[in-house]
Amino acid sequence: MAQHGPDLKCLLVIGTFLMAGCSEKVAETKGIIFSVEPSTVSSCSPPVVAKVSWNAAASGVRNVKIFVINGETEKLFAEQGSVGSLDTGPWVQPETIFLLKDAASDKQLAKSVVRIGSC
Repeated sequence: MAQHGPDLKCLLVIGTFLMAGCSEKVAETKGIIFSVEPSTVSSCSPPVVAKVSWNAAASGVRNVKIFVINGETEKLFAEQGSVGSLDTGPWVQPETIFLLKDAASDKQLAKSVVRIGSC
């Protein structure tokens, strides 16, 4: 059966943290919402475009930086305001790591790891 929307078994709300989808997520700062969709990519498919969404406004953060670790290299993906979403290019693959950081302090606010899906 085709799936539409996030897997409800993987939707988890804890206090003010929202962790949607099934990617490995670590919300490290109260009030941060950070997600990457799709959260799972098949190990047999080519790299995909993903939507990265965040909301750090409740934490008082004004601007964020989003970094990507693909392999061993950490690269700046975007520097934006405290709320937003962006599409990546067609380069997201299993085990791609996204980090959300406070642009002013460089403190890590959240992390999302794209999981490996079956073929």
